[in-house]
Amino acid sequence: SFIYAFDSFTHFIKRNKLANESRTLSFNKFGNYVKNLFKLRNNFDKFESQNLRSDILKSIILNKSWLFEKLDELESANK
Repeated sequence: SFIYAFDSFTHFIKRNKLANESRTLSFNKFGNYVKNLFKLRNNFDKFESQNLRSDILKSIILNKSWLFEKLDELESANK
């Protein structure tokens, strides 16, 4: 059900004429990070987790702390 909800979110963002381009890009980045977290939750891989952490760190995005918190939870659960 998450994949369907994420797909709906992506379509909504693409079709929303009220949001400016930078906000659309920001939503897409954040959504893709959440999608990657979901993939890690279902099939944890330490290397992929480290790559995701590195990508988030380099990225200019809001809510980095929330993403790092969730990534920490995934890593703790899969030690």
